[in-house]
Amino acid sequence: MGAVPYGSSARGCDGLVVHRSRAFAHIGAERDGFAITSKVVTLIDLAVEAPTAREGMRFLTAGAAAARIDPTKLVESLDVRRPRRYRKALRAAAELLVSGVGSVLEGDWAVDVEQAHGLPVGIRQVLHRVGDSNRYEDVEYRMPLGILTVRLDGWIYHANRLTALSDRARDNAAELEGRARLTFGYEEVHGDSCATARTLWTRLVQLGRDGEFIECARCAREH
Repeated sequence: MGAVPYGSSARGCDGLVVHRSRAFAHIGAERDGFAITSKVVTLIDLAVEAPTAREGMRFLTAGAAAARIDPTKLVESLDVRRPRRYRKALRAAAELLVSGVGSVLEGDWAVDVEQAHGLPVGIRQVLHRVGDSNRYEDVEYRMPLGILTVRLDGWIYHANRLTALSDRARDNAAELEGRARLTFGYEEVHGDSCATARTLWTRLVQLGRDGEFIECARCAREH
């Protein structure tokens, strides 16, 4: 499909369908002298076709990370050209990307662990110096009695010896700095988010957080 300004006399041909858009000024980009639909708009359009709002959020997050799309551009596009469905969910996903979420796993953590259980919003992508290198921790919680570092390990990225060596170095650096730490993967975040949230809450309470654990709808169903 090709997109052109509304009112254009362009015609389609075999294998090409022309779509006339009133919002062409907001969705168009130029490459090699040809007008094309921008990456931002294409990603949003594909996310809108997901079977559920949540899958649309995950698609938007994964696509933005893979294509290294500036998340502020996603927010701007969602405000200027509202998608036909999932607008609230997709904007929430874009805002999480702006806050530092960098993967589907981190997005699920923010929604299913933090938000669903009323837990504090962590500081994302925190820079630490480890030896001669800079390393980023996924999430940190700064509590009255100390700092808790949470690592979210996708099995594909963490399946080689070099990454394991880096993780051990980060562990040692956290220990020397006196930071508490917890590590979770896809299974804990996606498959057992309520138990994971309770583990996080327990550690935060040990570090000085006040308040009772808040159960989400899924917690109630599991009871």
